[in-house]
Amino acid sequence: YRTIMALDPSLDRWLGRECASNGLDVLARQGVAFISSHVAASLSDPAPTGDLAIRSDWQHVIAFALLFEQYGHTCLPLELSPRDWAEHIGLDPDGLDGSVITPNTLQGGEHSRILNIGGPMVLDGNRVSIRRLHDMESNLAEHLMMKSRQTSPDPEPLRAVIEELFPDKDQNPEPAAAAVIACTRRLLILSGGPGTGKTTTVAR
Repeated sequence: YRTIMALDPSLDRWLGRECASNGLDVLARQGVAFISSHVAASLSDPAPTGDLAIRSDWQHVIAFALLFEQYGHTCLPLELSPRDWAEHIGLDPDGLDGSVITPNTLQGGEHSRILNIGGPMVLDGNRVSIRRLHDMESNLAEHLMMKSRQTSPDPEPLRAVIEELFPDKDQNPEPAAAAVIACTRRLLILSGGPGTGKTTTVAR
């Protein structure tokens, strides 16, 4: 990857150490190079060595966004520093900067094109996401919202059935309410702690 861009030396050392000691996929190292080189190719500030350059703050954001994905997260919180990011996913923060990277910093200068329409990253308030994950999450949210707005006929005919299946609904109304919603809407998310009656409600 050094042939296509100038990677921040401290980040390079940290990624190499953590990938080796934690058995991590090298995706974070490769991803920094891959995403950065595509953007850097259109920038006018090559590194002194002649390699293409991406600012160190953006390299850290790209690397940790990819690492967070490996650990099951879809976004990177900018109210935390790279050291905090590492600790959040259980990695050793030694060698990383403790300064917070702000949205205003990322939006400044030519590097802001990383966030342009069609760019590889998305800034949403105080969070940065890989565009692929952001688009998938946005599409899912839109689909769920659409489902939640679709209703079925009047629930009045269900009254007798609900009375029969949930005779204690006056003392414990939540299961009966969930059953009504399940029968009258296209979407229901039934949640609750252990022993709260989720399975019993569905079985009834």
